[in-house]
Amino acid sequence: MSIRSIALLALSALFASLAATSSWAQKADTLKPQEAYSYIKTKKPKYEIFVLGDSIAAGMWAGLRRISQGNRELNFKGRYKEESGFARPDRYDWNSAIEKLVTSQNIDIAIVMLGANDRQNFRAESGTFQFGSEEWLTSYRQTLDKFFGQLKDAGTAVYVAGLPPMAQPAYDRAAKFISNIQREQAEKLGIRYIPVRKAFTNEKDEFVWQGPDITGAVRRLRAKDGIHFYKRGNNKLASIILDVVRKDVEDAGKNVAPERVETVVAVTVDDGSAGEVETPGPDESAPVFPTFGQESELEPLAITAPEQTTLAGRSAPGSPSLPSRTSYQPVIEDVGQAFEAVRQNTAPNTPAGAAFRQGILPDPVKNRADDHSWPRS
Repeated sequence: MSIRSIALLALSALFASLAATSSWAQKADTLKPQEAYSYIKTKKPKYEIFVLGDSIAAGMWAGLRRISQGNRELNFKGRYKEESGFARPDRYDWNSAIEKLVTSQNIDIAIVMLGANDRQNFRAESGTFQFGSEEWLTSYRQTLDKFFGQLKDAGTAVYVAGLPPMAQPAYDRAAKFISNIQREQAEKLGIRYIPVRKAFTNEKDEFVWQGPDITGAVRRLRAKDGIHFYKRGNNKLASIILDVVRKDVEDAGKNVAPERVETVVAVTVDDGSAGEVETPGPDESAPVFPTFGQESELEPLAITAPEQTTLAGRSAPGSPSLPSRTSYQPVIEDVGQAFEAVRQNTAPNTPAGAAFRQGILPDPVKNRADDHSWPRS
């Protein structure tokens, strides 16, 4: 056999080998990935569920207990603190509370609803950071990571419910801003996030007062303040959260990929039913607040610092000007700044100076509104 024939045979064998390797690689690439385990890893006859948060969570907790009545597989407990949040650990430190709670309680599932009170400056030992600033974002994310991490380390299946839409536009923008940060941090840690907006907005993503309740009837769901829910609204909120949890409980311990949950969009039909604000029963702590839903995958909102606005107000010549603030900061900060401007422009040795600087009010004039003497003349 000639050298040329031998070379041709060698090349043929090489090409055949490469072709076989390529075919194998192509088949390997098309193999289905291994299915993911369910979100709740262990199947149990009964699950201890803790609802954690502010007054929003309290209303959701009440709704969860109502609509799950008779279900022996789920036992609902909770811990809530009105007007609390992640941005004010100086007022109530949720990370310290969770550290104690996970050691004293058996928590299989945690449903977290916090953030409606976080549209304010972050108060920390290292300083106070303006809402929306880089320092605020850094501190807020670190607080979230520690909070979620403690629950995960305790073996808890964590569900984070986003904030609902708010009637006041500036407040609503803040709610979107905060919810997006919580969603981002939760997903980084593999925690399930349940969005809320679509169940309480119209097709334009605008706040609505009415919508279908759990029976399908269109009724008023939001209270007059544009923040809280009526009882029927909390029931709807709870039903959406509970649907997600129940599905995961059914799949607990199985080697299945979790499914996404779709939700309906609330429609704006006014039936004239205002209803009453919910008041908790003996075991249903606190008022009702907003919360719930399951947005079908919206594009995440960009996390950007809130816009700046200038405070409108009058001050005497030479008085300190009122600084600009973000539109998300509580109005109470404006009031405090305005009061300080007035205080600094009052003469010390005048009735106004005594009132604003020392808190000493002038003596009431007989029969004037501030005269509380008795009998009246």
